[in-house]
Amino acid sequence: MKDSQLDLKKIFYLESYEDFLQYLVKNLSGRKKTQAYFLYTDFKLTTNLVYLKNKKIHTDLNLDKKFSFIKNIQTDNKNINGTKAVDNIFIDSSQRLWSENYCKLLRDLLKKPVLPLVVIPFLSQSSVLCLEDPDGADEYSKIKQDFYQYYDCFSGSLSQIQSQNKLAFFSFLWEQAFEKNMDPMSIESSVFVKKNEIFKKSTLKDKTYEPAYYDIKTADNDKVKFCHYKDVSKILLLREDLLQRKKMEALGGLASQLSNQLNNPLAGIRGLVQILQLSIQKTINKTIQKTDKPSKDDKLLDSLNEIESETWRCRSIIENLKNFSNKNNIIQIFDLNKLVTDVIALSKVALSKSLHSVNLDKNILNIQGSRQLIQQVIFNLIINAVQAINDGDKIIIKSYKNNKKVILEIKDYGKGMSKHVQSQIFTPFFTTKKNKGTGLGLSMSLNIMKKFSGEIKVESVHGEYSLFTLIFPEQK
Repeated sequence: MKDSQLDLKKIFYLESYEDFLQYLVKNLSGRKKTQAYFLYTDFKLTTNLVYLKNKKIHTDLNLDKKFSFIKNIQTDNKNINGTKAVDNIFIDSSQRLWSENYCKLLRDLLKKPVLPLVVIPFLSQSSVLCLEDPDGADEYSKIKQDFYQYYDCFSGSLSQIQSQNKLAFFSFLWEQAFEKNMDPMSIESSVFVKKNEIFKKSTLKDKTYEPAYYDIKTADNDKVKFCHYKDVSKILLLREDLLQRKKMEALGGLASQLSNQLNNPLAGIRGLVQILQLSIQKTINKTIQKTDKPSKDDKLLDSLNEIESETWRCRSIIENLKNFSNKNNIIQIFDLNKLVTDVIALSKVALSKSLHSVNLDKNILNIQGSRQLIQQVIFNLIINAVQAINDGDKIIIKSYKNNKKVILEIKDYGKGMSKHVQSQIFTPFFTTKKNKGTGLGLSMSLNIMKKFSGEIKVESVHGEYSLFTLIFPEQK
């Protein structure tokens, strides 16, 4: 081969081992009979074979899984050393040993006969070129001369190919990790340079992310930031839940201290009401005996009966509040419809200013929980609905069953709520009722529902309506 035939610049633009082998066969041997085999160990320490067959390049990867190598390529080539390693390549004794070893290796791999080989090892790149030619002895001196002259160029080209492959592989791994990661990631300078797929999805607005920034210096010495946005939504929810639990425990302790102070005046009110009930009942009985007509005091007696009932309910609420953090609440199975009917009866005075309609499922809707606590939840929601409407506005109370769930809806066509208010209503001590509310009703209701594996949902349009939905697991 003449010097003019070998384009040295082209050697350093070869992009793959396949290109390298094709270039060598075309430029160094120039013979159609020559068969070339190139064995190399890549940066992943797997051994691969590239070979020319019927003028086409073939590649067989990961030979370690198909063939058990007795010796590593570098071990086989241990005789190559020193600054002028190429001087040791074409020693006859070395060539005979290598030819014998690689002939056997290629026969086993390719399952075909292999003639004696000219073996050119490249130690620094852990690779070996094997040339097979029917006229091996005649071609030997030509190949030796060409390789002796250009060996350093070929070694440099192989080093570059290996580096390119390594860079491409790790770039692929980086791209996979960057694009497939479920946390948003970006590369930023003064603007976004690159974003991964999850970064572009609209679902991000429903979550909370905490950014972590890492400085990166580019090849041009520019500075960019790699940004990893970690999803902390669940952590914040757990933190809020823990905070709310602590507040409710504190509330339970406060209620325990106040229970005696509240129960005593309630007992006094109840005692006086019972005295009045007896007195009025006697008056009614005398009136009936004398006139045989209903007494005008009947309505007064009904009102006193309701006051007595409410004092008992107040006492029950105080006890429930005191025991709110106690996990030993009595749990029973009962009919939700009957409970709703009882609550409506207790709320009839409050509901009298509304056009309310009640549509309860005809079937028994059994749920499990504390009857008193769930009664308190329903009562709170009805009172809230009444306070949200003007006189004559509509309130709808509805119960039904859906997919093994028992549903109770309480809907008022009153003021409605803004998005901001909806996001805060279950926070303890948050209230929109100036000087009237404590801000505990809905937060307690939420905790009661969670205690009995239920849910409470809210839907509202400001200025139109508010809908509160209680969802219970159905019990047989």
